[in-house]
Formats: sequence, structure tokens, C-alpha cells
Amino acid sequence: MRYRLTLTAAAVIPGSDGDPNTIVTQQDIPGSHLWGAAAWHYLNQGNHKPDNAFRHAFLDGGLRFLAAYPETTDTQSQRLTPIPHSIRQFKDTEGMIDFIEWIPENTPTKRLDRRYAKISSGFLETQAVKTERNYHHARASKNRRIGRALGAEVPDGGAFFTYEAIQTGQSFQGAVLGSKRDLVDLKTWLQNLKIVSIGRSRSAQYGEAEFEWIDDAGPLELRGLVEWEGFNTQQTEPNSNGSLTITTLSPLLTINDNGHPDVRFPNQELANTLGLNASALKLSASYTRTEMIGGYHTHLRLPRQQWPAIAAGSVFVFELGSDIIEKCEEHLVQLEHDGLGLRKGEGYGRIAVNRHGHLEIQTEQQLDDPDKANLPNKPEAERLEDILELLQGVVRTRCITEMQEMAQTVANRIQNPPSNSLLGRLRLFLQQDPAIAVEHLDNLRKPAKDGLMNCRITSGSGISWLPNTLYALFEKTWKEPGTLTEACISEQVRNLLTDTNQQERLTTLLVEDDRKAMCTAFLNHLLTLLYRR
Repeated sequence: MRYRLTLTAAAVIPGSDGDPNTIVTQQDIPGSHLWGAAAWHYLNQGNHKPDNAFRHAFLDGGLRFLAAYPETTDTQSQRLTPIPHSIRQFKDTEGMIDFIEWIPENTPTKRLDRRYAKISSGFLETQAVKTERNYHHARASKNRRIGRALGAEVPDGGAFFTYEAIQTGQSFQGAVLGSKRDLVDLKTWLQNLKIVSIGRSRSAQYGEAEFEWIDDAGPLELRGLVEWEGFNTQQTEPNSNGSLTITTLSPLLTINDNGHPDVRFPNQELANTLGLNASALKLSASYTRTEMIGGYHTHLRLPRQQWPAIAAGSVFVFELGSDIIEKCEEHLVQLEHDGLGLRKGEGYGRIAVNRHGHLEIQTEQQLDDPDKANLPNKPEAERLEDILELLQGVVRTRCITEMQEMAQTVANRIQNPPSNSLLGRLRLFLQQDPAIAVEHLDNLRKPAKDGLMNCRITSGSGISWLPNTLYALFEKTWKEPGTLTEACISEQVRNLLTDTNQQERLTTLLVEDDRKAMCTAFLNHLLTLLYRR
């Protein structure tokens, strides 16, 4: 049965990273959290006690509580899968590659920044887990009334520390595996379970989550579903091409020959499951990571044993040959169902068999595009007049600044600037209506008019509409203010108003008065720059 945990408060699930003053959280919720909550609820109902039913369900692996991985925010609400470590992206170019298929030469690659994805033929659909950092201080232990940390130089003076936490509001999806009877019993035991506490600092501000069953109709037949694909699709036979690819979907815990925790692949257990000799398993490639698995006994108030483990997403490739694969093909689905390693009841040891290495993955599609994630949705209602007026004011200010910068560009291209007295007469024209200013410009005496026409504007400014003389510039600006404004500030308008097309933006903001005002600002600034020369 699949379940969902939706965080109603930030959650801190300590990982093995960080430093003494920083707690770094995992980005998933281990199955042990629901495993412990279910056991606690069982023992607190009626006459329940640690009997044979309890031992079978919670200690002997009758029920397996799989980890809750991030759930997609689209309509499918699918449980994501840890990205295999054999899948890398190119550093210098777009695209990615699965090293199981081929390893490029002289092409640098790197691991993906994100950890979970829907993995399909040709591409990955990834989604990030949102986290936050919160700052706290522990009060001085000898004098609790101080109410703050005193600093590292003071013995028992408290401390300042940081929590990285999973942000509230995110949903994670997991599953509980078992026989139909055991799952029905579990649903009965947890029928009143609505809120689950997860992670550390539960008595403070962290760790509250809403719990719900996704499969209300009852248990699903696992053999009809694929964990690799979030239990959302019908079972397909693992792809076999003469090799056996094992990909861990959760941490894998094993022991050495002396019974101590050790990071090693359980070759003998795999061989026994497939009905082979361990010598037949020839490891040809592996892409792995390790991690430390810990935890906390809430009842005993003691930390659990630190256990080195093969991390989720690790990949092991064995060359067996097509004939051997065909003989043990019927065991592959059973191998996915049973998993490998120890503490399977807590969700460890989940694997996928031959599920990738043939998908020709080349691109990544982000389900939560960071370029769009923080943008507000366009309001359905019409803009309020005061908001529109405020927005217009912001855009006008930006546009005038752009016009002044354009004037600087034009001034740098002017040769033989006119005399200051002639520039002063042009500034007087700016106080008139553009139509009257054009008449004054046309009525200038021949020496003054020739002075403006001889003032050349060189090309190369990147302005296609720019005339080649100062006289023509003033004349065109007064006669066609829209040409200047649209050429200079359309980019500013587009950046600030992204929800309308270009014509609507210019119609909204560049009304006749605005065009005149901005053209006046342009010409006035240009005259000021020429005066200084």
C-alpha cells in the first residue's frame, strides 16, 4: 500500500554530512519513521503487546516500510526514484550519458545536482527538494536564566548552531510491502493515525507531517507494479542483454564474514536468489557511493548504531552471458521484490534489476523549472487602477533613464558640435509643443540651419533609426516621437511587463504625453552633454 507524508512543519532528518555546529538534513524520509510510528500505535491500542503478531509484522520483516521519496507536483503525483550514479551530465556541453551504455573519451562529466527523478527512455524528469537554514542557540547549561549562548571560550556556555531543514508543504510518497492480510491488519491498526512526527527536534518547531493512505481501496498486488517507476505502471520484464545491472533504490546494509557491518555487495545472497554459484558473478563495472546510516531510539533516548552502507543510486554491473540470464530470468522480478541485505523491514536493500543502461538518456527536464518557480501567477482579475498607475510610473522612470543613456551614445558619435548659443536656442524650443518646435527649427536662419546640418552623426552606434545630422535628429524626434521611444525603451517595457504582447505594452505605457516627455528628456540630456564639450 502506498502512503503520503505532507510536511506541515519543516523537518530535520540528520544525515552524515555537516560539521559540529551544522546539522544537514537528508532529502527523503526513511521508512523507519513510519515503521516506528506504526509499532508505537500497535502497542498503544487495547490489549496489544509485543506478541507473535508484533514480532511478525515489525521485527521479522512481515511488513516492509519503504522510504518516502519526493512526490512530483504534477497531476501524476508519482514517487520519484534516486538517480543512478552511472548517469552523468557533461560539464562543457548540454546533455548527459549513462556510463553503462558507453563512456565518452576526453569529455569531462559530473554528477547531477539533483537526486531524484522520473526516469524514462531518452530523458530524466527531475525535481528538487526545497530546504532552508535556521539558526539556533543553546543556552548556557550552568545558568539557564541567561537565555543565550555565551561563546566558545566559556565552559558549558552553550553554542550557536544551524539546522538545514526540508521546507514545509512538500509531499513525500512511500509504500508498505507485505501480504494482503498483513496490510489489511496494518491499515486497521493505523486507522486513526493522522499526524506523524519525523526527524529530530520534534518538541520544538520541526517534524510534523500529515499521513494518508493513497490506495484507499486496499492493498495492491506488487507483482503488477514497478517500484522503479513509482508503483504507477504495470510490471514489465527487466531488460536483459547479457548483463545483470543492479541499482540500489535505498541504502544497502551488509555484514562481513565476521558479522560486523561492512560496505560490500552481497554476492553470495544474490547468487543464492538467482540459483547460481557466486563464482559466476563477474563484476565488470560499478558506480557507487557510501553513507552512514544512524538514527535514534526515542524510547531509550540513545543513538542507534552507526552503520556504513552502500548509498541509494549505486550501480553494479555483472557480466553473466545471455544463456545464464535466460536461465535465471524468472528470478529477476522476485529479486526486485525481495531486495538484498539486512533490515529490509525498515525499507533498506531495495533494488532495481536491469531497468536502465538501454534507455539512451540524453536530456534533463526539470519539473520545477527554477526560472519559473518563483514567479507569481498572472492574476485572473483586471489590474486595479492604482496598481497599474504605480507600475506605469516605475516603467516611465526606467525608460527615461534608458533615453538618457541613449543620448550619451549619440553624443559620442557627433562631430563638429554647434556653438553654445545655438544649443541654447534649441533648448528654448524644447519648452514648446513639438509641432511648434518643428516650425521654429524650419524657420532658423541659414547660418544656424547649416550649422546643425553640418553637425554629423557617425554610424556604428547600433541604432538603425538614427539620422546622420543633428538637424535631422531634432526634426525626426519632434515629428515622430514614437519611432524614438519604441526603438530605445521597448526592451525595458518588455522586461517589466511580461504578460502582454508588444503592441499592448506600448499602447499602455507610451501614450502621446509619455512619448513627448521621454523625447524631451532625450534631447535635453543630449544638449547638456554637447554644452560640456
